[in-house]
Amino acid sequence: MREEVNWENEDKWREFLCQLEDLISDWKGQLADLREIFQPYDIDWLLAETVKKFDNKSCCWSCNSNLVEFVIDTGYRDEPDVDEDGKPLLRRVTAVHHAARKQLYDWVWCWRFTYLFKVYDRFDVNYTDDSGLTHFHFACMSDCDDVAKEFLELGQDSNLVWQETGDSPLHLALKHRQGNIVGLLLRSGADLSLTRTEILFCNWPRSTGTRRWLNCCREEARPEFGQQGWRDSSALGPEASAQ
Repeated sequence: MREEVNWENEDKWREFLCQLEDLISDWKGQLADLREIFQPYDIDWLLAETVKKFDNKSCCWSCNSNLVEFVIDTGYRDEPDVDEDGKPLLRRVTAVHHAARKQLYDWVWCWRFTYLFKVYDRFDVNYTDDSGLTHFHFACMSDCDDVAKEFLELGQDSNLVWQETGDSPLHLALKHRQGNIVGLLLRSGADLSLTRTEILFCNWPRSTGTRRWLNCCREEARPEFGQQGWRDSSALGPEASAQ
């Protein structure tokens, strides 16, 4: 399938994706078992290309969303490759990583790809690309409270730093205004010293949360702040909730 499309030609890949979407839209009867048609690598490639080639300005969103939703509706779930001892191989680039990188620049729309976690639903396996970006990082920068919670409950380190940028999960959650996840990370032992405080000032300007943050950095204030929570963005003050 990959060889049939010239992915260097924008018109060709867009035509291919929309033709595939038309096929999916006209699908009748029982949904196919994708594992009987494609290798897992092919499905992984298709999902990755769907995310990579999506352009908020020029590409048809329905083509992309229908493809991902079709994969989900067929019941396809990703399974990790394992080593000779049966342990999952964590170094791998998936569609989730591509969505995370798009989220860095266009978080307004990228939440649409968060349901990729219905395909990549092994939260005891945190796939990492060469830069140190992980599935857990994407969950923390997106509206994926339940996913982030699952990762943490299964032993994920709340202070796992993205090596390329030095960003902690807490920093990413603050940067992308994910108030619920900020609270979740703090209650899970997130290290405040790993977060650059200018993110709070930029994303929640004039908020009482700024003062709370500075107080929180004092060791004696941490227990009181932890009890209060940051269960949602309202804990950052009325100005933050209004944004």
